[in-house]
Amino acid sequence: MYSEEMTLARMVERRRDLHRYPETGWAEYRTTSKIAEALAAAGMDIRFTGDLIDPTSVMGRGTDNEAQEERAIRQGASPEIIKKMRGLTGLVAEVDTGCPGPLTALRFDIDSVDTTETEDPEHLPVICGFRSVNNGSMHACAHDGHAAVGMTLAEVISAERDSLRGKIRFIFQPAEEGARGGYAFLKAGSVDDADYFLTLHLGLGNPTGTVFGGTDGFLYSTKIDADYKGVGAHAGAEPQKGRNALLAAASAALPTSALRACSPNCRASSVSTARSLSRGLGRTAPATPSSGPAASGSARARARATRPACGTSASRARAARSAPPD
Repeated sequence: MYSEEMTLARMVERRRDLHRYPETGWAEYRTTSKIAEALAAAGMDIRFTGDLIDPTSVMGRGTDNEAQEERAIRQGASPEIIKKMRGLTGLVAEVDTGCPGPLTALRFDIDSVDTTETEDPEHLPVICGFRSVNNGSMHACAHDGHAAVGMTLAEVISAERDSLRGKIRFIFQPAEEGARGGYAFLKAGSVDDADYFLTLHLGLGNPTGTVFGGTDGFLYSTKIDADYKGVGAHAGAEPQKGRNALLAAASAALPTSALRACSPNCRASSVSTARSLSRGLGRTAPATPSSGPAASGSARARARATRPACGTSASRARAARSAPPD
């Protein structure tokens, strides 16, 4: 049996550990290793993502995974578990109660956000010593908390299996950010046989200590990459013969971002955002660069087109649609 104090203390400890070592999508090697260690110790059967999914269904996996594996091991991951992953992060574990009943699937996302955590001395992770040590990665979307809840819940359910019925499947999904990892798991049929599918998200503007169910009204997203190509010309002699790809991309970015723009007090039914523009890094370049920038961004819209353009909702849930790689 687990006391409430023990359960809470375990979750807090795990959440802070995962917060200190965040890992971006498809590179959650240390995170997956720590989850696997906890679930194996609880007597659960584990299947790693590399044994479940078709690698061709993986989207948006652009990191140097060998370097990420090496870093994970330096930061405490098990080399043996890393080898079992076969290059793909995340896992599925199941508790079989031995009694007839439904199959309930529980999903927890585990990846971090690609941003750098503040060093503000008033920031709690700074005060308590669990600020991210991986520059450019931070658990800014509560996935450290989700994973910690999932690990501890799996232990409790495994220990109490004799008092339960059916099967409980735990899915620790990589690469939730950018709507990438879910697609591979769906293609693998990881929830096809589930009678119930549940997930959760911490925060979302609701008061701490409050639980909401049946939430709706979130935006799903589609990612779009656009390449602009122009015509090069000499900046001093014949600028009129050029076609400036950078200028074209910049001109497109502003009106695109203004489409259905969202005011501070309005939850719009769709939002378009230009995320980045990039081109050659040379300081000296033709006035009309021909190689143009790569422009990337996202378009978001409500899952239900009948929803009013503006409105409030006390309860919300994420409905992410799979999208092409960034």
